[in-house]
Amino acid sequence: LSQVHMELATLDVGNPRRRSGFPPLPKVEPADLQKLAGVPVQWVVGESDPWNPPHLIEMAHRQTPDSEYVLVPNAGHSPYWELPDAFNQAVLDFLTRRGLGPTGG
Repeated sequence: LSQVHMELATLDVGNPRRRSGFPPLPKVEPADLQKLAGVPVQWVVGESDPWNPPHLIEMAHRQTPDSEYVLVPNAGHSPYWELPDAFNQAVLDFLTRRGLGPTGG
């Protein structure tokens, strides 16, 4: 994941964190993701996200044990806001597959 962090750090495509005086993003090591073993993790990214490009999120997914990866077509940085139906369905499907979804009623 160090490579993911390094690549994210090099992105300067109008990154608001760089312009607004925000502190730098914390460094995440592969061991940090290994701690998520046994925790349901779903990586969701918009196919046109300029700040967290899909190839980097997919890299993080491959380093997170038993995680799932969803690419939301026609979405940018905020698929939950841009395409809420697609985002909500992806999350609901994930939770259902993990036995955490609604039980009906």
